[in-house]
Amino acid sequence: VPRAATHPGLVGALINPSRGVPACIHSVVHNGALVARTPGLLLAGLDVSALLDRVRAQLHLETDYAAEARATSLYRRRLGRDPMLSVPSVRRAFCTPLILATDFAPGVAVDQLVAQGLPQDVRDRVATALCRLVMRELFVLRLVQTDPNFGNYLYDAANDRVWLLDFGATEAVDPARAEQLRSLARALCDADAARLRAAAQQVGYLDPRDPSAQADGVQAMLYLAGEPFRHRGPYDFAASDLSRRAFERGRAQFLGAGFARTPPADLVFVQRKIVGTFLLCARLKARVDVRAVFSESY
Repeated sequence: VPRAATHPGLVGALINPSRGVPACIHSVVHNGALVARTPGLLLAGLDVSALLDRVRAQLHLETDYAAEARATSLYRRRLGRDPMLSVPSVRRAFCTPLILATDFAPGVAVDQLVAQGLPQDVRDRVATALCRLVMRELFVLRLVQTDPNFGNYLYDAANDRVWLLDFGATEAVDPARAEQLRSLARALCDADAARLRAAAQQVGYLDPRDPSAQADGVQAMLYLAGEPFRHRGPYDFAASDLSRRAFERGRAQFLGAGFARTPPADLVFVQRKIVGTFLLCARLKARVDVRAVFSESY
């Protein structure tokens, strides 16, 4: 979807050039469901229908610019004044079902900060602000922008601010679900295996009836993913090979004991936000005290 802008400081706009997108989404997801039923591709009995339904609904929502305009305004109100983060206001007079217009947001995509030679302290500050945002979204705002595409964050060096864009993939978080995730994160921080198993069952990653090899493998993956939460002091994402280790463990689990279930459908895009934010921290070669940032949330 092309992004257009008029004179800086006036209006930036997203223009949807096609009315055939919904049909394309239906076709892609339908074909994905057919592929998922290929014998030997997934474990027998693994039901992906709820997951695919969730993906289809989300993709359709992301093509609805009227809904995105409402989500942008709601998110902007809930975020309020922030020392480093801003959301451009919606210019409703210029909006249509195919055009989303907002105040112009200056800056460059944050993943370009390394190439532009910005100092370590700036990159650390930006990455910390975005990690803190994830915690605020889950536990305070109860509203998550779930698309962490690097281009959705613009760094305005002149004002030392990050502009947040693209709220087509915005999701409300149920308060009970937020508390389950908080319990899971606390168990990761404390490296408490028993509490981690219980929290993972509560969230829906595990079930007491799962074969032990499957449950142990999934729990080990969660523990590995929580490494930045357990680390005391700034976690050096540039020096970490966490993404490689997580990929290798996930592949080994898939090819070995496998998975008894898909991730909970309502958490698929929330997971995308968390993982994507950590990947952005790595791209920025940032150092972030993730444990402290999480601790601030309670």
